Amino acid sequence: MKYKNSLIVLFLILGHFGFSHTKPEREHRIRKSQFPEITTPVIPKAAKRIRYYKEVDSLATIYTLKFRLERINYHVEVDQEGDIQQLGFVLKEVDIPRDSYSRINNYLERTFKKIKVKRILQWYSAESTDAIRNTFQNLILPSNTYELLVRGKRDLQRGNRQDYHLLFNAEGTLLSIEKALPVNYDRVLY
Repeated sequence: MKYKNSLIVLFLILGHFGFSHTKPEREHRIRKSQFPEITTPVIPKAAKRIRYYKEVDSLATIYTLKFRLERINYHVEVDQEGDIQQLGFVLKEVDIPRDSYSRINNYLERTFKKIKVKRILQWYSAESTDAIRNTFQNLILPSNTYELLVRGKRDLQRGNRQDYHLLFNAEGTLLSIEKALPVNYDRVLY
């Protein structure tokens, strides 16, 4: 009887941990007809490679519009009603102000043993009235945020590299860090 009660308690504890995992986010491409209609037009006529994505998370569903304009890849995040949440573009390390990038780089060197920066995005909040104009002019503002997608190794053991999303403010201070899922390879047949 003593062992039976302890087994029941053990299964209850394991069951609790089994259901406590958070649902990771996953982005997949969708058709234009599945994308919500944007309340403010943002796509210039000269835009190329227009693509639509849907990102499902445990908290919300975010739609992303990606296009290329004058050799710059732009991203526009939209909610389900078609309201713009944030706008941004892909940039390189040299495009970030030197002081900010040195703080970001110091954090990366302190946190990770090995690191590879895969992509850097500069985001503008859509709360500003001039957000669209600021995005297309590539202005450096104090309200900007930088999102880094990195592949890093936190300890010296073999084979434990992880992808991370890091969010920094304009001064280079860390706002958030979260593990990212690897790219979805459902289309690959073996």
